[in-house]
Amino acid sequence: KTGQPVPNASLWLRALDRPNGFTDPPVEKRTAADSKGRFVIGDVPPGRYALTGFLNKGFEAAEFGARRRGGPGMPIIVEAGGHRDGLTLRLVPLGVIAGHVLDEDGEPVERVTVQARTLRFQQGRKSLVTAGQAPCNDLGAFRISGLPAGKYFLVAGYYIVAKEPTPDGGMSVRRAIDSNFAPTYYPGTVDASAAASIDVPAGDEAGGITIKLLKKPAYTIKGKVTQS
Repeated sequence: KTGQPVPNASLWLRALDRPNGFTDPPVEKRTAADSKGRFVIGDVPPGRYALTGFLNKGFEAAEFGARRRGGPGMPIIVEAGGHRDGLTLRLVPLGVIAGHVLDEDGEPVERVTVQARTLRFQQGRKSLVTAGQAPCNDLGAFRISGLPAGKYFLVAGYYIVAKEPTPDGGMSVRRAIDSNFAPTYYPGTVDASAAASIDVPAGDEAGGITIKLLKKPAYTIKGKVTQS
């Protein structure tokens, strides 16, 4: 974003072709940038390669030569005895959403989980998937970090943590547990289609968000369990 070096970034160089067809495994090499963001990868056989850079905290992974965020990169051609110098890999910093969760009386609600969901295509249809989440503290405050720049929909509620990943690499949808409050979308609706989106800029914070939880009607279910 600023053009400044990213120290200690990890670099992953992987071959797009195999040197001897399928008889040899594809070439892969890894290294890390120094304190000035510089890197060197030596002993690279001739061929076509893809270069990916990432930092586990604060930046989104990116491929060299990508024209859009998350898009495919441009192959790097390495010839026998040749050198490729002056390559620049640009990493996009991640963003943050911060705010508070209040009840209908304006009082803070703690132990509520706030999820940041984004629209993605799954099996040809758009659906909301969870990109990040954070719990509320005793002041009802939450802070969701590590979000790629884009539009997000916030939903607050009491959730069971599900560990299964989704096929597209996201997180599985959380299931609401019994509570006096219904899962509430920002700024204050139980209808996902009526939720307002929040723009998260690259490397910046979308703050001052307030979600007012809505109460849900309570029902009693009675029955009898018998042996078949």
